[in-house]
Amino acid sequence: MRAPTELRCEYEANPLGLHEPRPRLSWRMACEGCPPPQSAYQILAAHSPEDLHKDRGTLWDSGRVRSARSHAVAYGGPPLRSREAVFWKVRVWDEDGKATAYSTVASFEMALLHGHDWQADWIGWPGGRPGRAVYLRCGIDLPGLPSRARLYIT
Repeated sequence: MRAPTELRCEYEANPLGLHEPRPRLSWRMACEGCPPPQSAYQILAAHSPEDLHKDRGTLWDSGRVRSARSHAVAYGGPPLRSREAVFWKVRVWDEDGKATAYSTVASFEMALLHGHDWQADWIGWPGGRPGRAVYLRCGIDLPGLPSRARLYIT
């Protein structure tokens, strides 16, 4: 039996900006002559893909859950924080108790979940000229090359 494929979180592949406090995870089984039905699953979640490559669910390990469910399984780890990135993978067991390999690693990232997470002021047209389009831009100086960045706008 092949490892699960097409991992999704909230029905999307590797989504960013989730507001759902317990995101729903889904996967499919590769159908090569249609595999035997799933009898159980195990989800591992971590803050880094490196932990998952070592089969360590440092954020959450569902353990072996007896269930044929592979759609909209709610995240069951500790409460997620604003901006938190989560990496996850899953394996399943068939009706004979044989486990697949783990899937490839997927991810999701939480949005700014609380009003106090926003650290900006409203921007408007100087002099309050309503109905006019505003082109906004600015430059910033960074002390070095960032490893990653995310811009939150609305």
